[in-house]
Amino acid sequence: MPSPKQTAYNARRAILRAGPLFWMQRRTIIVDGPLAFRMRRIAAARASESGLDILTMPLLAARLAGGFVRPASAGDIEQAVRGAFDAGGFQVLQRSGDLPGIVRAAAQSLRDLWDEGRTLEALPAENAQVADMALLEARVREHLPAGVLSALDLRDAALARIAHGAILGKIELDRVFYIAPVWRPVLLQLQEHAPVAWRDAPEHCRSWWRGGRDDVSYRPSEAAYVACANPRAEVVESLRWLRLLLSSGVAPATIGVAAVNPEAWDDHFIALARAHLPLHFAHGLPALATHPGQACAALADILLRGLNQERFRRLARYRAGSAALGALDASWNDWLPRAARLTTPEQWAGALDAAWAKHSGRPDPRPVLAPALRLLARGGEAALEAGAQILPPAARPIWKSALTRAPLAAVEQSLRDLRLADASDPAACAVWGPTSLLVGAPRPHMRLLGLTSRAWPRARREDPMLPPHVLDLGTPEGMSAEALDRAAFAHLCARATASCVISKSRRNAQGARFGTSPLVADIKDWAELRRERTPEHAFSEADRLQARPGDARSEPALVHATRCYRDWRLDQLTAHDGRVRSDHPRIIETLTQSQSATRLRLMLRDPLAYVWRYALGWRPPRDMNTALALSPRDYGDLVHDMLRRAIVQLGRDGFAGASADQISHSVDESAAELAEAWPLDHATPPGRLWQFTINRAAEEAKRALGVPAPPETRSYAELGFGRDEDEAGADLPWRPNAEVVLATSGLKINGFIDRLDYRDTDYHCRVTDYKTGEGPRERGFTIRFGLDVQRVLYTIAVRQLAPQTARVQALLIYLGGKKLRADYDNDLDPAPLEKYVAVAARLLKSGLGVSGIDAFEDDNDYALALPADEAYQTRKQGARAVALTDLSPVWRVK
Repeated sequence: MPSPKQTAYNARRAILRAGPLFWMQRRTIIVDGPLAFRMRRIAAARASESGLDILTMPLLAARLAGGFVRPASAGDIEQAVRGAFDAGGFQVLQRSGDLPGIVRAAAQSLRDLWDEGRTLEALPAENAQVADMALLEARVREHLPAGVLSALDLRDAALARIAHGAILGKIELDRVFYIAPVWRPVLLQLQEHAPVAWRDAPEHCRSWWRGGRDDVSYRPSEAAYVACANPRAEVVESLRWLRLLLSSGVAPATIGVAAVNPEAWDDHFIALARAHLPLHFAHGLPALATHPGQACAALADILLRGLNQERFRRLARYRAGSAALGALDASWNDWLPRAARLTTPEQWAGALDAAWAKHSGRPDPRPVLAPALRLLARGGEAALEAGAQILPPAARPIWKSALTRAPLAAVEQSLRDLRLADASDPAACAVWGPTSLLVGAPRPHMRLLGLTSRAWPRARREDPMLPPHVLDLGTPEGMSAEALDRAAFAHLCARATASCVISKSRRNAQGARFGTSPLVADIKDWAELRRERTPEHAFSEADRLQARPGDARSEPALVHATRCYRDWRLDQLTAHDGRVRSDHPRIIETLTQSQSATRLRLMLRDPLAYVWRYALGWRPPRDMNTALALSPRDYGDLVHDMLRRAIVQLGRDGFAGASADQISHSVDESAAELAEAWPLDHATPPGRLWQFTINRAAEEAKRALGVPAPPETRSYAELGFGRDEDEAGADLPWRPNAEVVLATSGLKINGFIDRLDYRDTDYHCRVTDYKTGEGPRERGFTIRFGLDVQRVLYTIAVRQLAPQTARVQALLIYLGGKKLRADYDNDLDPAPLEKYVAVAARLLKSGLGVSGIDAFEDDNDYALALPADEAYQTRKQGARAVALTDLSPVWRVK
C-alpha cells in the first residue's frame, strides 16, 4: 500500500499528464462583495461543484500575484494610517492627527484614490495638504504588514504575473455589478491567457468591457409603491411584508430589503426584527449591539470617567474568557454594599476585606480583583493593556480597532461606528443591507427603502482629505455615486421577478417632510400605509396587539392596564388607588412586624406608600451617579454615626465631665475614621466636596455634644430597642432586642435613641433626638403633624424598658442654621400618637391603604409610581378625604 507521500506524488503526476484537459475543467467565479461571496459558496456546496474557485476581484489579483499575499483590509489600512500619523513630520495634517474620525477619513480617501487607479506619487504637490497626503500614502503602502498589499501594489503584482492566468481556468464574472478602474487592466489583459465572460451585469456599468458576455433575461414583477409615515414605519411595514411572504411559504433566502445607506433604519431593524424574524444584516451589526461591543463600551466608561462600583459591575458581566476577570466566582459581589461608589483600589480593598470578614465561606475574589482594579485605576495610559487583560477574546479586536481610529477621548464615537459580521446564515435568512451588497446577489422578492430626494440617489460627496479645491483630479474613470445609485435601483428592480415594493417616508424622525426621489418622480399612485391600519400579517405579538384592538382587549395585561387607566379617571377610590380587601394577608403580616419611626410616619401621612414599601417591598430608585452633596437623609446618618463614635470614644461615664477640647478631639477622630469608612458603604461626593462635607458634619457634631449632659449621668449613643440583634454582656440599661409595644394598637416598635443620658441616683432620664436641618419656625410641638415621632417613641421605650425611671425629659436639637436650636418637653404624653397609629392600622386592615397628605409633595420618593396627570390629585381629593376622615386630624396636631 503506497504511503500518503507517494499518493500525493502520483496525483501530481496524473495532473501533469492530463495537461490542458485539467485546466479546461477548472473554473473561477468572480463575485461582487461579501454577500455574493457567501451565497455563491453555498450554491456551489449544494450543487457539489468541484474544480471551482470563488473569488472577488482583489482575491483574484492576489491569486495571480502569488507568494501568500492578500489585499489590505480596511483595518489594515487604518492601522497603517495611525502609525503614519504617529510618526509625525506633516505640515498641515500634524494638527489633525488626534482628531476623532481623522484615521477613518484618511483611510477612506486613500482607498477611493486607489480604486480609481491613481496615486499621489505621480501627481505634483500643489500645496502642503497634497504633499502631506502623498507622504501619508507612501508611509501606508510601505508599512502595511508583510504580505498585505494596497490595491495599486496588488494590481501591479498581478499584472507582472498575468502570463500565468491559465491556472485560473475558465473565468466567469457572475453578476458583478461594477468593477473599480484599478482592476480593469487585470481583466483586460487576462483575456489573452484565459477565457473570460461577464454574466448578468448592467450594460452601462461595463461599457469599457470588450470581452465575452453571457446576458440573462428577466421578467420583473410589477412594482408596488408605498408611502410610510417615517423610517420606523418603513421598517414595521417591511417586517410585516416579510412575515406575509414567510407565512405564504416563500423561502427566506429569496427575500431582500435594501437601502442606499441603511444607517437610518438599522436601529429599528435591530430593535424590532432580531428576536422575531430570520434576518441577516449583510453589512454587519453595529458593534454596540453585540456583547463584545458592550464589553468595550463598559471598559471605555471606566477609563474615561473613572472607576466606581456601578461601572465595574457592568464590565464584570462580560468577564467570561477575560484573562484578568475570568476566574471570578458568580457570587463575587453579593456582599458588597450597592450604595458605595468605591472609586479607588484602596476603597475596594477595604470594602472587600469587610465583606470577606462576614462571609469567608465563599471563594475569595480579592486575589483576582486587586490587580484588575489597579490596572483600571491607571486610566487612559493603560488603555491597550486593559483591553488585552480585562476584555474577553471576542472584544479585544474591537477595542484595538476603536483605539486605532481615534484616541481614547473619542473611543466612544469609534465604537458607535464599528460593525461586526453577522453570524447568521444568509442562505437561511432574509437579507437587509445596502444596495452595494445586494446588487451582487439580488433576490426575487425585493423591497427598496428610502426613495426620497435626500437618500436615493446620493448627492455628490467631496473627499474630506482631498476636496476639489485642494486637488482637482479631473473626471474620474469610474461612475459617480449618483450614477451607481441609479444603476443599482434599475438593476434590483429588474431582477425582482417575484415581487417588488418601493417604499418612501413622508417625514423624518423629527417631523420634517421628505420629497420624492427623482428615480420615481413620475409615480403618482403611492399607497399610504398609515400606522393605525390593520395589516394582513403582523410581524410580532406586540405588533398584532397594537394593530388589532379587538385582540388587545382580550389580553390580560392590557385589560388590567386599561382598567387602571379608567379607574384613575373616576372620582371614587378604586383598587388602583390603593383599596384592597379587608384583612389582606400581606397587610396583616406587615403590621405584625416591628415598626420603626419611618414606618410610622408613612403609616400616618401616606398609607399607600407604606403598603408599597413594606407590604410589597418596592424601593424608590437610587441615583448612582456622583452627587455633589449627600442627600439630607444620608447627611443625617453621617452626623448621627459621628456622634455615636464620639460618645463611645469619650466613654459612657466620662462624657458628662468631658471638656470642650476632649469633645472636639473625639469628634475629630471620629470624622477621620468616617472619612475613610463611609465611602465603603455609601455614595459620597468627589474628593474635596467629601472633605468639606466631613468638616461640616464635624462642626455640627461638636455643637450637638456641646449641650452638656446632666451631672453624674451615663451617656449612650444610638441605643437600640426592639431590634433583632442583641449585644449580650454589654453595659447597657436594657437589651437591644427588648420588645416595646404601643398600648392602644398593639404594634411593636423599634429604633435607635440618638442619645440617652441616664442617672441612677434619682432615675432621671433625658432622651435626645438630633436633626441636621434648620427645623420649623414654630415651637412647642410634640409630633408636628406626624412628621417627628422619634421623641415620643423614645419616651415610650424608656418607660417600658426602664419602668423605675421617675422622670423622662425629651430634647429635640436642630443642628442646622446659624445657631443651635433646642426644644424641651418633660414627660411627654404618648397617648395622641398611640391613638392615631391605632387609627392608621385600623384603616390599613380595612383595606384603605390610599395616598395621604405626603403623596404629592415634591420630595416624595414614590411619586414615580403615582399617575403623572396633575388632575389626579384634585379628582381623588374628595374621596380620599372621606376615606381618611379618622386619620386626617393627625395632620393638624402639633
